[in-house]
Amino acid sequence: MLATGVGMMRWMVEISYRADRETLVKEIEELDELCALVENGPDWNEIDEILVTLNRPVIKPRPEPEGEP
Repeated sequence: MLATGVGMMRWMVEISYRADRETLVKEIEELDELCALVENGPDWNEIDEILVTLNRPVIKPRPEPEGEP
């Protein structure tokens, strides 16, 4: 089920709450898993923001070829 890379899920989810709660940060493979995170978490009325981003590995830029003007 880890399709994006070794040990990486496809999506990164950050759920911020209005109250004095910590931001929930989870990796998920399918977007339908987001529903369970919201429903099983603290009261959904306390959610301030949900941010979903594609979870990509960091890619280093190619080095400049030597001897090029």
